Parts: sequence; structure tokens; C-alpha cells
Amino acid sequence: MTRSPDGTESVILESEPAARAAGMVWRCMSPGRPLAAFGRRDGVMMLRNSTGEVRSLPLFNSPVSAVTLSPSEDRIAAGSEHGELVVLEPTGHILWSGRPHRSQITALALASDGRLVSAATDRHIQVRDAGFRLAFLL
Repeated sequence: MTRSPDGTESVILESEPAARAAGMVWRCMSPGRPLAAFGRRDGVMMLRNSTGEVRSLPLFNSPVSAVTLSPSEDRIAAGSEHGELVVLEPTGHILWSGRPHRSQITALALASDGRLVSAATDRHIQVRDAGFRLAFLL
């Protein structure tokens, strides 16, 4: 962690040496206060907590294309280039997973009431309720 003259802190997060050597780069990120989520092209999501601990969570066999944190940061959603979607807790416990889209997920949002919104290149936007049931399709 580095501190600039104005007092702001910066953290450089890098993939482990073997992943860097293989060209694993960040594809997406969602910054929060205690948490930050990053998706890589090898299907791994990295979570960094406020103490600087970084956890590596292999989620998909295709690149992670979108990540988001819920407003309270108690849930994380990640989507893949193949339309797969995972919602999990910061501990890594998976709450729901599926393949709701036919192609790359491009955007995700988790609402404070538990709703999940996903958009993909299949030209659909899905809204799921807190139980992850499809509530609305555009």
C-alpha cells in the first residue's frame, strides 16, 4: 500500500507470478469499501478484503466478463463470457449458479433488496428476485 501526499491510499493488486507469466490479466472489477472483486480471463475471480488478504476463486472455464458487489458487500455476482452466472458470499460459499444467458454477460447489479440484474450480448436483460427466480425479462 502506498500513500500519496494528499493522504489517499493506493494498492497495487497483481496476479500471482505464474498467472502473470501466462498472460492472465484483469477483465473486470468492482471496488467496494472492505472488499474489491476482480475477474480474470482464466475464469478466476479474486477478492481483496480490507486487511489486504487476496483470495483466488476459480469460478468458470471461460473468462470472467462482469463482477459486482451488493451495496452491503455481503454478496458478489460474477458472470462469464459463456453466459454463466454465480452469486456467492465473500467466504466463497455459492448461493446460486446457472447459465441464464446464451452469450457473454456484460453487466451485473445486485440490489439491496436481493434482486439481481444481468445483461448480456444475447440482447436480454434479466431481473431475478431474492430467491434467484426470473422475475422479468427484457
